[in-house]
Amino acid sequence: MTREQKTQWVAALQSGEYQQGHSALESSGRYCCLGVLCLVLGTTPESLYATSHNRAQLYMKLRRLARLPMKQIIRYMTMNDQERRTFPAIAAWIETHQSCDKSGS
Repeated sequence: MTREQKTQWVAALQSGEYQQGHSALESSGRYCCLGVLCLVLGTTPESLYATSHNRAQLYMKLRRLARLPMKQIIRYMTMNDQERRTFPAIAAWIETHQSCDKSGS
């Protein structure tokens, strides 16, 4: 993940533009934090669902797209779905803990 992508993701989560959902990247206009990340990265959750045959494949595609380790993807899923953290709380965690590509701007 580049610094610019991180900044855009945090801003999107803090914007209030997206309604938070759980257990799916997007469902009925509600997004999990990773669904918002898809939009920041220039794709849609629907396009990832359409080209994935199972949940593991879906998250592997997202991992490659975002250039995040799978343990980070799982951490964000946990914060959003099990811990039920709000988007602003997740954004604060990202700002503090998410590293960026050394080569990314």
